[in-house]
Amino acid sequence: MALAQLSDYEVLHESESDSTSSSGSSGTSGEATSGTDGDGSTGSAGGVTTEAIGTDTDPTTTGELAPLLIDDHQLTPNPIKFNGVIDATIWSASADGVRMELDDGSVVGLGPTAPGVFAGEIMALTGHAIGEHDAVFVPRRQDEEGEPLVVTYDIAMGEPGDAPASIHRLRASTSQAR
Repeated sequence: MALAQLSDYEVLHESESDSTSSSGSSGTSGEATSGTDGDGSTGSAGGVTTEAIGTDTDPTTTGELAPLLIDDHQLTPNPIKFNGVIDATIWSASADGVRMELDDGSVVGLGPTAPGVFAGEIMALTGHAIGEHDAVFVPRRQDEEGEPLVVTYDIAMGEPGDAPASIHRLRASTSQAR
């Protein structure tokens, strides 16, 4: 993907009389031109003065890619209190993809959902995994990997075999009604 430089574009200024550009040449002859020749000279297009803005000396446009970073993250729900799925969303304007590594050894590539947004799921289906866990998110761009982001999530279900407190209350109220 090629990045366009600001010097590739022209800025149009309307003028009713002859004007002088920063390069000292004037142009409101009413002749149509096809643009600049890249040296900062001006041209005229139907009475509108055009002048190119040179940015070759601008230090902010080096042509380098933006740093490969994760901008933000979200895990929902966190903590998870029942069997289900934790939705993982990562925002990274500089990445082409994001890899998620879980502490159980599984590795998943998050799928893009919009430009710069990547999503995946963490399955929380057993009470045997109660406690805090780490998910490591690594942004990728072509063959390059960025700085990993470690996010802690909590599986807060009851112990295996334990019924939630709401079930105990339901059982108690139905046995009293008999």
